[in-house]
Amino acid sequence: PLGGYIDQTGIYTAPGQPGTYTVTAKYLTLETSAAVLVKTLFLSPASREIKAKETLQFSLKYGVSEQSTTEEVQSLAQWSVLPNIGNITNGLYTPSGPGTFEVTAEYEGVKVTAEVKVLQSELKITPETATLIYGQKQQFKALADSETAETNIAWSVEDSTGGSIDSAAGLYTASNNAGTYIVKALYSGIEATAEVTVQAPVLQICPAMKMLYTNETQNFTLLVNNTTQETEIQWSATGGLIGINDGLYMAPGHAGNYI
Repeated sequence: PLGGYIDQTGIYTAPGQPGTYTVTAKYLTLETSAAVLVKTLFLSPASREIKAKETLQFSLKYGVSEQSTTEEVQSLAQWSVLPNIGNITNGLYTPSGPGTFEVTAEYEGVKVTAEVKVLQSELKITPETATLIYGQKQQFKALADSETAETNIAWSVEDSTGGSIDSAAGLYTASNNAGTYIVKALYSGIEATAEVTVQAPVLQICPAMKMLYTNETQNFTLLVNNTTQETEIQWSATGGLIGINDGLYMAPGHAGNYI
C-alpha cells in the first residue's frame, strides 16, 4: 500500500517510500488520526570513480527527503565495504587498490549502498630517456598520475651490466659498457620504465701535437666530449717525463718523436 499497512491490532508497517502518512482509527461513531513520519537514509554520492591515491567522503542523511532533512548521521552509522579492501570510517573511504567496490551504510535498521570504482594509478618516470657516457650520473623521478613525485619507489636496472641505481633515491650511475639499458620503477604494484643509452666518451688530448726544445715543459689537458676533465686521469709518455696526475710534460734531453 502507498501509505503503509496497519492490521486490526494496530500494528503499522511503514511503506517503502519515506514521507508523512496518516493513520486513522474509528470506534463507533468516533474517529481519530495520528501522523506517522517515515524516514529513510540518503547516501551521496551514489556512485563515483576515484584514483587509487584519492579518498572519498560520503554524505549520509536521515529524514523524509534528501532536500528537507539536515540530520547528518555519517558518524552514527555502521559502514562497510565489499570486497573488504580499503577502509571506511565515518563515511571517509580510503582505497588500497583498484577495482569496483560496494560501500554500505546502516542506521536505524535501514541500509543503503553506493558503488565506488577505484582506477589504477599511472606511473611515469622522468626523464623517459637519457643519453650518458661512462660513469655519468642521472637523477630519475617517478610521477604517480602525472602529478606527484613519489618517494616510496623501488628502483632497479634490468641488465646487471647496465649500471647501478640507488634503490630508494633513483640516482643512476652509468656503467663502462656502451649500450641501451632499462631503468625500472615499482610503486604499489605498478611498474614504469625509462631508457638509458650509454656511450663511450670521446677523448682528446689538447694540444694534439706540440714541438718542444729539449728539457722544455708543456701542460697537457684532456677533453672528454669537448669538456675539460680534471680528475681521474692517469698520464704517461713514451719519452720525457709527465706528471701522472697533472699532465705537466718535460721533454727529454735528446731529440725525437714521442707520444
